[in-house]
Amino acid sequence: MKIKELNASSLYVSEWVCVKEDNGIALHERWVKVNESLSVRERKGIMVVDGSMDEVISFLSNPKTVKLWMKGIKEVRLVVHKDEELLYIVINLPWPFSDRDLVAKYSVTQTGPDNCVIRMSSDTYNDIEKKNTVRIKNYDATWKLTKLDEGKVQIQFQVFSAEPPLFPQWVQEPVLKKVFYQNLLRLKDQFKKGS
Repeated sequence: MKIKELNASSLYVSEWVCVKEDNGIALHERWVKVNESLSVRERKGIMVVDGSMDEVISFLSNPKTVKLWMKGIKEVRLVVHKDEELLYIVINLPWPFSDRDLVAKYSVTQTGPDNCVIRMSSDTYNDIEKKNTVRIKNYDATWKLTKLDEGKVQIQFQVFSAEPPLFPQWVQEPVLKKVFYQNLLRLKDQFKKGS
């Protein structure tokens, strides 16, 4: 595995590898070494969808649309904390995994006339607790949007979580890979003409 340093932090990453291309979606993975005892997989999906940049931004930045494309979402709601809106999500995972929840900051940044970045990263807000749910504390998701031709937008969706696995990676990784790909497929389907 080829390793390179990531921004002088303690994280080391391997090169991206394309592990699946199907239905207009390219799925990439790489290993991130968080510390001496923990390496986790980071995932990235790239696809082109039908729609304007405004439509894609509006869809992805609306918490109410999360359930339309992310599998197993039990609850999504906004929480106001210190005059800041945070997103609270409860995820129902398949057996043998425990349900997870996440409190996250959400931002939309126009980086150019044809580019936008939407970012969601975990927050330390702890006033919400659910029984039998594991809090995701180290999570970062980024949507990089690029306007292509008229009516086409490229979405690059990248997800990283530094949470240690609760099960052996040979059990957990195939499940997470399948769920990630299916979520991308559902997201792409939301932008098909006539949907």
